[in-house]
Amino acid sequence: MKRLFIVLCLAGGFVPAQARNPLATAPRFHEAPAKSTVQAFFAAFGKGDLEALVQTFDPAAEITAVRAGNRTAGQIYGSYKGHAGVREFVAGLGAAFQTQAFTVEQVIGEGETVFASGKFTHLVKATGKTFSSDWALKCTVRNGKIVSYHFYEDSAAYAQASGA
Repeated sequence: MKRLFIVLCLAGGFVPAQARNPLATAPRFHEAPAKSTVQAFFAAFGKGDLEALVQTFDPAAEITAVRAGNRTAGQIYGSYKGHAGVREFVAGLGAAFQTQAFTVEQVIGEGETVFASGKFTHLVKATGKTFSSDWALKCTVRNGKIVSYHFYEDSAAYAQASGA
């Protein structure tokens, strides 16, 4: 009797709920808008177009450079807020580093979340030492603007190169 039930179910196209592939009915996200926003950020950054870069962020965006929290003078790690924070963050990068190489290896997006990763090498201006790291970025994008930006890198390598 059990075999007959299975044959009839399969023949009729009915598949019991526990046998269904949950991914087959999962909602599909359109990744293009969020991913495109982060790609526009990288394009503006690569061109040195500060205003285009700032415009990829929401006016109330939260920026986290490696770790959340307050920064002391001249420190780049910490939290920044809004368009003024984006400008301050980018100015801090320019004051601290002379970029030797920066590559974006991948940008992956689903829904509002975008991850990116790559590698960089910077010359630390204060010490003349090089600082190389793999990096990762997690962004949340809403209405075509970055609302949350969290950048991760090898902070121990930075501490060593900067003498901190």
